[in-house]
Amino acid sequence: MAQIRFFRKIGTQLIAISLLFSVFSIIVVGMFFLLASSKVLKNEIGMRNREIVRQAAGQISEYVQDSVRELRVMADLAGIFHSDIKAQE
Repeated sequence: MAQIRFFRKIGTQLIAISLLFSVFSIIVVGMFFLLASSKVLKNEIGMRNREIVRQAAGQISEYVQDSVRELRVMADLAGIFHSDIKAQE
C-alpha cells in the first residue's frame, strides 16, 4: 500500500511538473511571437510611411517645378511684351 501511494504521489508530481513546464513554455513561445510580430508590424508601418513620404515629396517637387516653369513662361511673355512696348515708343 505504501508503494502504491508513493507511485501515485510521484505520478501526481510528475504530471504537475510537466503541466507547469508546458504552461511556462507556451507562455515563453507566446511572448516570443508577440515580440516578433510587433517588430514586423513596426517595420511594415515604417516602410509604408517612407513610401508615403517619397510619393508626397515627388508630388511636391513636381508641383514646384511646374510652378517655376509657369513663372518662367510668364516672365518670358512679360519680357516680350515689355520689349514690344519699348520698340513701339
